[in-house]
Amino acid sequence: MAPWAWAVAAAPAILLGVAIVAAILASPNGTVTEYLLIGAVLSDAFATFAAWRDARALREAGEPVSGGLAWWCLLVPWAYLWARAVKRVNKTSGDWALLAGAAAVWLVVIVISTPVIDSVITNSETLNQARLQSQIASGIKSQTGEVTTVQCPQDPPLNPGSQFQCVATATDGSTTMVTVTVQDRNGDIIWQTGG
Repeated sequence: MAPWAWAVAAAPAILLGVAIVAAILASPNGTVTEYLLIGAVLSDAFATFAAWRDARALREAGEPVSGGLAWWCLLVPWAYLWARAVKRVNKTSGDWALLAGAAAVWLVVIVISTPVIDSVITNSETLNQARLQSQIASGIKSQTGEVTTVQCPQDPPLNPGSQFQCVATATDGSTTMVTVTVQDRNGDIIWQTGG
Protein backbone atom coordinates (compact mmCIF):
# COMPACT_ATOMS: atom_id res chain seq x y z
CA MET A 1 0.00 0.00 0.00
CA ALA A 2 1.31 3.46 -0.89
CA PRO A 3 -0.80 6.02 1.01
CA TRP A 4 1.36 9.00 0.05
CA ALA A 5 1.24 8.04 -3.61
CA TRP A 6 -2.55 7.82 -3.43
CA ALA A 7 -2.54 11.25 -1.76
CA VAL A 8 -0.63 12.55 -4.82
CA ALA A 9 -3.24 10.98 -7.10
CA ALA A 10 -6.07 12.61 -5.12
CA ALA A 11 -4.43 16.06 -4.85
CA PRO A 12 -6.45 17.61 -7.72
CA ALA A 13 -9.56 17.11 -5.56
CA ILE A 14 -8.30 20.09 -3.54
CA LEU A 15 -8.78 22.24 -6.65
CA LEU A 16 -12.33 20.92 -6.97
CA GLY A 17 -13.00 21.75 -3.32
CA VAL A 18 -11.79 25.29 -3.83
CA ALA A 19 -13.96 25.63 -6.97
CA ILE A 20 -16.99 24.62 -4.92
CA VAL A 21 -16.04 27.08 -2.16
CA ALA A 22 -15.70 29.74 -4.86
CA ALA A 23 -19.23 28.93 -6.01
CA ILE A 24 -20.49 29.47 -2.48
CA LEU A 25 -18.43 32.52 -1.52
CA ALA A 26 -17.95 34.44 -4.78
CA SER A 27 -19.58 37.82 -4.49
CA PRO A 28 -20.87 39.83 -7.43
CA ASN A 29 -17.74 41.98 -7.21
CA GLY A 30 -15.27 39.12 -6.65
CA THR A 31 -13.56 36.99 -9.22
CA VAL A 32 -13.39 33.23 -9.46
CA THR A 33 -9.84 33.42 -10.82
CA GLU A 34 -8.45 34.34 -7.40
CA TYR A 35 -10.07 31.29 -5.79
CA LEU A 36 -8.85 28.96 -8.53
CA LEU A 37 -5.30 30.28 -8.28
CA ILE A 38 -5.34 29.61 -4.54
CA GLY A 39 -6.72 26.12 -5.21
CA ALA A 40 -4.03 25.37 -7.80
CA VAL A 41 -1.25 26.51 -5.44
CA LEU A 42 -2.67 24.47 -2.55
CA SER A 43 -3.14 21.41 -4.75
CA ASP A 44 0.42 21.63 -6.13
CA ALA A 45 1.93 22.22 -2.68
CA PHE A 46 0.08 19.25 -1.19
CA ALA A 47 0.93 16.99 -4.15
CA THR A 48 4.63 17.94 -3.95
CA PHE A 49 4.72 17.29 -0.20
CA ALA A 50 2.96 13.94 -0.60
CA ALA A 51 5.31 12.99 -3.47
CA TRP A 52 8.34 13.88 -1.36
CA ARG A 53 7.01 11.67 1.47
CA ASP A 54 6.26 8.87 -1.01
CA ALA A 55 9.74 9.06 -2.58
CA ARG A 56 11.28 8.95 0.90
CA ALA A 57 9.22 5.86 1.78
CA LEU A 58 10.31 4.19 -1.49
CA ARG A 59 14.00 4.91 -0.74
CA GLU A 60 13.57 3.46 2.75
CA ALA A 61 12.07 0.34 1.14
CA GLY A 62 15.20 -0.03 -1.05
CA GLU A 63 13.91 1.45 -4.30
CA PRO A 64 16.46 3.49 -6.32
CA VAL A 65 14.33 6.65 -6.36
CA SER A 66 15.95 10.08 -6.03
CA GLY A 67 14.58 12.79 -3.80
CA GLY A 68 14.28 15.11 -6.81
CA LEU A 69 11.58 12.89 -8.28
CA ALA A 70 8.96 14.69 -6.16
CA TRP A 71 9.48 17.90 -8.14
CA TRP A 72 7.71 16.29 -11.10
CA CYS A 73 4.52 17.16 -9.21
CA LEU A 74 5.03 20.79 -10.09
CA LEU A 75 4.13 19.85 -13.67
CA VAL A 76 1.07 17.82 -12.70
CA PRO A 77 0.64 15.10 -10.05
CA TRP A 78 0.29 12.33 -12.60
CA ALA A 79 3.75 13.23 -14.01
CA TYR A 80 5.25 12.19 -10.67
CA LEU A 81 3.21 8.98 -10.62
CA TRP A 82 4.32 8.15 -14.17
CA ALA A 83 8.00 8.82 -13.32
CA ARG A 84 7.55 6.78 -10.13
CA ALA A 85 6.17 3.80 -12.03
CA VAL A 86 8.96 3.95 -14.61
CA LYS A 87 11.82 4.25 -12.08
CA ARG A 88 10.70 1.57 -9.63
CA VAL A 89 12.56 -1.71 -9.74
CA ASN A 90 9.80 -3.74 -8.07
CA LYS A 91 6.91 -2.52 -10.21
CA THR A 92 3.46 -3.83 -9.50
CA SER A 93 0.11 -3.35 -11.16
CA GLY A 94 -0.62 -0.96 -8.29
CA ASP A 95 1.87 1.52 -9.73
CA TRP A 96 -0.12 1.72 -12.94
CA ALA A 97 -3.39 1.76 -10.96
CA LEU A 98 -2.10 4.90 -9.21
CA LEU A 99 -1.52 6.52 -12.57
CA ALA A 100 -4.99 5.51 -13.77
CA GLY A 101 -6.47 6.75 -10.47
CA ALA A 102 -4.80 10.13 -10.92
CA ALA A 103 -6.19 10.40 -14.44
CA ALA A 104 -9.67 9.49 -13.14
CA VAL A 105 -9.46 12.15 -10.41
CA TRP A 106 -8.46 14.77 -12.98
CA LEU A 107 -11.36 13.75 -15.19
CA VAL A 108 -13.81 14.00 -12.29
CA VAL A 109 -12.40 17.39 -11.27
CA ILE A 110 -12.77 18.75 -14.81
CA VAL A 111 -16.27 17.32 -15.31
CA ILE A 112 -17.58 18.65 -11.99
CA SER A 113 -15.70 21.94 -11.72
CA THR A 114 -16.44 23.24 -15.22
CA PRO A 115 -20.20 23.74 -14.65
CA VAL A 116 -19.55 24.94 -11.09
CA ILE A 117 -17.13 27.61 -12.34
CA ASP A 118 -19.46 28.56 -15.20
CA SER A 119 -22.33 29.05 -12.76
CA VAL A 120 -20.16 31.24 -10.54
CA ILE A 121 -19.07 33.36 -13.49
CA THR A 122 -22.68 33.71 -14.67
CA ASN A 123 -23.96 34.49 -11.19
CA SER A 124 -21.14 36.97 -10.56
CA GLU A 125 -22.34 39.23 -13.34
CA THR A 126 -24.04 42.37 -12.15
CA LEU A 127 -26.70 44.41 -13.84
CA ASN A 128 -26.01 48.01 -14.71
CA GLN A 129 -29.47 48.98 -13.50
CA ALA A 130 -29.25 52.68 -14.40
CA ARG A 131 -28.09 51.93 -17.95
CA LEU A 132 -30.83 49.33 -18.50
CA GLN A 133 -33.55 51.64 -17.17
CA SER A 134 -32.30 54.48 -19.38
CA GLN A 135 -32.13 52.15 -22.40
CA ILE A 136 -35.73 50.99 -21.90
CA ALA A 137 -37.01 54.56 -21.30
CA SER A 138 -35.26 55.74 -24.49
CA GLY A 139 -36.71 52.81 -26.42
CA ILE A 140 -40.24 53.52 -25.20
CA LYS A 141 -39.87 57.22 -26.08
CA SER A 142 -38.68 56.37 -29.61
CA GLN A 143 -41.55 53.90 -30.10
CA THR A 144 -44.43 55.85 -28.54
CA GLY A 145 -43.17 59.38 -28.01
CA GLU A 146 -44.02 59.13 -24.29
CA VAL A 147 -41.54 60.14 -21.63
CA THR A 148 -41.32 57.45 -18.96
CA THR A 149 -39.27 56.52 -15.96
CA VAL A 150 -38.37 52.87 -15.62
CA GLN A 151 -37.72 50.92 -12.43
CA CYS A 152 -36.05 47.49 -12.66
CA PRO A 153 -35.23 45.08 -9.80
CA GLN A 154 -31.91 45.59 -8.03
CA ASP A 155 -30.50 42.04 -8.45
CA PRO A 156 -32.44 40.18 -11.14
CA PRO A 157 -31.37 36.74 -12.42
CA LEU A 158 -28.79 37.05 -15.19
CA ASN A 159 -28.60 33.46 -16.42
CA PRO A 160 -29.18 33.11 -20.17
CA GLY A 161 -32.90 32.67 -20.82
CA SER A 162 -34.00 34.16 -17.49
CA GLN A 163 -36.63 36.89 -17.40
CA PHE A 164 -37.57 39.66 -15.02
CA GLN A 165 -40.06 42.54 -14.94
CA CYS A 166 -39.49 46.28 -14.92
CA VAL A 167 -42.16 48.96 -14.46
CA ALA A 168 -42.36 51.91 -16.86
CA THR A 169 -44.27 54.89 -15.46
CA ALA A 170 -45.50 57.63 -17.81
CA THR A 171 -45.75 61.31 -16.82
CA ASP A 172 -49.54 60.92 -16.33
CA GLY A 173 -48.94 58.17 -13.74
CA SER A 174 -49.98 55.20 -15.90
CA THR A 175 -47.72 52.17 -15.70
CA THR A 176 -46.69 49.49 -18.14
CA MET A 177 -44.91 46.24 -17.37
CA VAL A 178 -41.72 45.60 -19.33
CA THR A 179 -40.47 42.02 -19.67
CA VAL A 180 -36.70 41.75 -19.93
CA THR A 181 -35.11 38.53 -21.23
CA VAL A 182 -31.40 37.79 -20.76
CA GLN A 183 -30.00 36.51 -24.07
CA ASP A 184 -26.49 35.26 -23.25
CA ARG A 185 -23.66 35.24 -20.71
CA ASN A 186 -22.51 38.67 -21.83
CA GLY A 187 -25.66 40.14 -20.30
CA ASP A 188 -27.23 41.04 -23.67
CA ILE A 189 -30.97 41.55 -23.20
CA ILE A 190 -34.13 42.11 -25.14
CA TRP A 191 -37.23 43.74 -23.72
CA GLN A 192 -40.86 44.22 -24.64
CA THR A 193 -43.66 46.23 -23.11
CA GLY A 194 -46.97 44.83 -21.96
CA GLY A 195 -45.42 41.60 -20.66
